Amino acid sequence: MKYLILIHSNPEPWGHPTIDFTEIGRAIPAAEKEAMNKDFEELLTDLSAKGELVSGQALGPAAGAKLYRTEGRQRVTTDGPYAEAKDR
Repeated sequence: MKYLILIHSNPEPWGHPTIDFTEIGRAIPAAEKEAMNKDFEELLTDLSAKGELVSGQALGPAAGAKLYRTEGRQRVTTDGPYAEAKDR
């Protein structure tokens, strides 16, 4: 069984890890942040060793995103990460 984990982050201070570029992230004590990073690296190492980690990649910028959906049996594609507003 495979799972997809999608982590949303704000592309406006684009940096890694994103939390370091937020007010909340900067408020985390260094020792706590180091422990969080250690736990995460151990998880990735374990998943990789078991062959369970298939890939880890960032998505492209939201400005180039497309939204795919269906209306009835017809496929509809729109630009951007958000549904277009329509007058009804």
